[in-house]
Amino acid sequence: RRPPRSTLDGSSAASDVYKRQADNNVIPPPSHDKIFKTSDGYITAGAVSDSEWKGMCKALEHPEWLDDPRFATQQLRNTNKDTRYELMASALETDTSDKWLDALDRHDVPCAPVLQRAQLFDNPQIINNEIISEFEQPGVGPIRQARPAARFSKTPAEKPRPAPELGQHNNEILSELGFTQAEIDNLSESKIIG
Repeated sequence: RRPPRSTLDGSSAASDVYKRQADNNVIPPPSHDKIFKTSDGYITAGAVSDSEWKGMCKALEHPEWLDDPRFATQQLRNTNKDTRYELMASALETDTSDKWLDALDRHDVPCAPVLQRAQLFDNPQIINNEIISEFEQPGVGPIRQARPAARFSKTPAEKPRPAPELGQHNNEILSELGFTQAEIDNLSESKIIG
């Protein structure tokens, strides 16, 4: 028997299990951390484990949060996530993204910048992972797009190709469908196909 699929509201067999576990003093699933505004942009940062929470408190220059009983355990941090998010947001908006990302990295807290479209093309991680590929589209010029997410050593993905021009493959497609060349020419002359 297949388990029910998860839905957007979080209801699933798994969440029912977590609720039963939480009722038996087992830690519920961690809440996902969010995107936070800084003084000059946005970042994402998350602290699930106790060591990450300690790093978060140090990086955000709020060691007093370590003694706050609302955040003493992962379960309590999850239960009090709204308050925790508010405190983190208040701290993060006081300085730049670079300052906070450097501090969070130094304290081993998972974090990343939230990039604007113009920043994507110069981002070292995107460049090193060759996430954006570029090709020439006839009549348009250079086109940039994301490569396929999965990479396989024995079956590499093809580089993106330009989109076909209107009617570029009419003859091949219609021939495969059994049309004669005379019928294809008639369709073209009648402007039924481009």
